[in-house]
Amino acid sequence: MLSLTQSYGNMKQKLLFLILILFSFLNTVYAQTPCGITELLACDDNTDGLAIFDLTVLDDVYPYCMINADNNDYYAPTHHLTQQDADTGANPIANPETFEGTNAQAIFMRAEPLNSTTHAVLAFQTYELIFSCADPSFYMTPTCDGAVATITGDIGGTFTFNPTPSDAVTIDPITGVVTNGIPGETYCVEYTLSGSNTVSSIVCFTVAYIDIVEPSPLEACMDVGFTEFDLSSKVMEILNGTVDVTLTFHETYSDAINNINALSLTYVNSVANQILYVRGEDLVNGCYNIVELELIAVDCLDSDDDGVIDSEEDINDNGNLDDDDTDDDTIPNYLDTDDDGDSVPTSVEININEGRTMHDFVDTDGDLIENYLDDDDDGDGLLTIDEDYNNNGDPTDDDTNTNGIPDYLESVVTLSVENYSATNYLIYPNPTKDIVNIQFNSAINNSISVSIFNLQGKLVLDEEYGLDSRSFSLDLSQLKSGLYFIQLKGESFSTTEKLIIE
Repeated sequence: MLSLTQSYGNMKQKLLFLILILFSFLNTVYAQTPCGITELLACDDNTDGLAIFDLTVLDDVYPYCMINADNNDYYAPTHHLTQQDADTGANPIANPETFEGTNAQAIFMRAEPLNSTTHAVLAFQTYELIFSCADPSFYMTPTCDGAVATITGDIGGTFTFNPTPSDAVTIDPITGVVTNGIPGETYCVEYTLSGSNTVSSIVCFTVAYIDIVEPSPLEACMDVGFTEFDLSSKVMEILNGTVDVTLTFHETYSDAINNINALSLTYVNSVANQILYVRGEDLVNGCYNIVELELIAVDCLDSDDDGVIDSEEDINDNGNLDDDDTDDDTIPNYLDTDDDGDSVPTSVEININEGRTMHDFVDTDGDLIENYLDDDDDGDGLLTIDEDYNNNGDPTDDDTNTNGIPDYLESVVTLSVENYSATNYLIYPNPTKDIVNIQFNSAINNSISVSIFNLQGKLVLDEEYGLDSRSFSLDLSQLKSGLYFIQLKGESFSTTEKLIIE
């Protein structure tokens, strides 16, 4: 039977043992704590596998549940790379507010109450945000009318515009799908993820579009209403310098939208005037745009074979070819191979290009009258026909200064009339509203003809005067306002001037 002293000694040993166990328990690392293991979030801004974390965001929260301490009843927490360092308090992280960590790296927080040797350690993980903040193309897929933000994994963040755009442009807060985005406009989207901390990333993007242009109509000479069109001739005009774009031609808008039934570049129209749809698709991002191309089948009948089709020889545009006679030789222009009567064939004056339905607009003297309708092509006051200095009936082979330019196209050569330069006159007022006066520097004893032409070369006034004085007046009140040309011809001179009627 144990003595009282022995019993007390045993109880003392047991009590000491319990105290040692309790002390050991208080210094044991908590593998499981009421706080649990949490995550910190940050963005890998330069996609190098590292992100900047603020480890102190949990300092005001987790020590309480780790050691059940009251506010300010513990030393400032420290953060460590290993559990052993956290247990001993060694090697605390020196810059916890700007710690550069890797994905899924473990960090250990040590919290120690004041006036106590006990401590607790909480292990937690840090995680980078699961998309790259520095590379918008990783999660922004451009389209022609908006953009889709694709996030890898289900991380439960939300999207908002930053700042909010005006008008009807919207964004789905969960998927990040932008609708009604305007091609060419730039938008900024903010992605926010909240957990133990809140992290936001802002990325700006421009809505993609294809910069192709609607071309001018494509014309071709028709054969009973149908003809062959070379669609490839419009490719450069449609692209307008845009690169990395493929063009396809379609008969319907639906085919162009769905990119089906592309046409051959050599196409025969199905109706006289037809609209085709051209789809331009970006080879990089798949964005596309659609423009229209008008096909016009032209009646290319050229009765006088002068290079100007009959429909273009309706100068007064009244639908009647028989009343267009620019040189007043009683032969309508569409049957006249020299429409202005200057002895230079129309086919030469238009400088026709083979295969074109529309002839070139050639206007040597810049008076807005095409050469083939202008009987003074260089505007020197001498009729083209009078610059036939070798008198062979062809002004095109006269080059008196041997510079390679025919005299009828060069205003500095005026050899036909010796005293032309001595004939001075005045036309006033110009512009005029109804009356124009013509005055010469000396009396003209012979008759003089006055002809007025409109911009299309149509003769609108033709009068002849026998002059005993130096001046006379013309009543132009019957003419509409616009630009005209007044031609004065005498026995020894001929001149043409612009006349404006207001």
